[in-house]
Amino acid sequence: MLGALLDAGGRLAGPGEFTRRAFLAGRIDLAQAEAVLAAVNSRTEAGLEAALAQIKGAFSGKLSGLERDLLDLLAGIEAGIEFPDELENPAEPRGRWQAELRRLAERAGRLRRASAEGRIMAEGIRVVIAGRPNVGKSSLLNALLEQERAIVTDVPGTTRDEISELITLAGLPVRLTDTAGIRPPRDRIEKAGVRRSRARVKSADLLLLVLDRSRPLEAADRRLVAGTKVGKTLLVLNKIDRPDRLGALPGRAAGLERVEVSARTGAGLEVLKERVAGLIREGRVSPDSETPVFLGVYQERALRHACEALSEAAAALTDGIPLDFVLASVRRAARHLSEISGRRVDKEVLDQIFSRFCIGK
Repeated sequence: MLGALLDAGGRLAGPGEFTRRAFLAGRIDLAQAEAVLAAVNSRTEAGLEAALAQIKGAFSGKLSGLERDLLDLLAGIEAGIEFPDELENPAEPRGRWQAELRRLAERAGRLRRASAEGRIMAEGIRVVIAGRPNVGKSSLLNALLEQERAIVTDVPGTTRDEISELITLAGLPVRLTDTAGIRPPRDRIEKAGVRRSRARVKSADLLLLVLDRSRPLEAADRRLVAGTKVGKTLLVLNKIDRPDRLGALPGRAAGLERVEVSARTGAGLEVLKERVAGLIREGRVSPDSETPVFLGVYQERALRHACEALSEAAAALTDGIPLDFVLASVRRAARHLSEISGRRVDKEVLDQIFSRFCIGK
């Protein structure tokens, strides 16, 4: 059948072609198109519900309202520049414009926070397992995943590169990443692995810092504990199936929550999962926002630039900078907002966006 259709002059649909046609026909905007991709790729019910809300226009309504109010403000500032003699008190509209710009910047900021929440929905909350070599990080990853994903040996430094997998906790996707053991590197390969581990620790939404309870605390352990963020770190004391030889923990550890587990026997693992899920539910390891919003890299960048331009315009009014410069920032903010909806977008950008879609869709 497919061969007959192709012989008759038909062709296979390209990636995202049906969604792209809907966008070009004006039935949906670019934010709704991104939500179609988010719905297809959704791994949780919460993610699917958020994507469907965006497809129905929940985000687009907020965006269009923000654009409309910004354009009204833009028109007022332009009138103030073109007809300055009609202003009885020039300071009065500047104060009003400044207040409105700050309100608009706050609304745009809420959309950015919602976008950050959407990133977590799409990519997973970043939970990083870190520690010095041979404390049981890979064993912990395998135990949490309930599968042999990482190689486990008694040789320190077996993990040279990170291993990442997705699980679901508290109804949200969680990306677990096992990192290379952090210690003074012994060769170039290990050096690269340690550098990447430190980068993952820094960018983690939640850090599971693993210590070996069956061995005395080492200098590398103390350095890792000293560099942690309270509220973003769970101290995992592993190997509780063996005698406790850890000794006193450094003072910094007093402010860290801790969970005792045995990755080998499974003891304490359910408590660890429940605590991680609890931190997610409490909002301590993910942005506190409205309904998550799914935006592509191009749109996220446009939204960031719009927020920056609005803040610049408000600051310029505060500092008494001429209105021409204020107007330039406001126009730039309006242009970036129009890029999010797709009213102003290049064909090359569209090609890049829809290339991420499945065939058809």
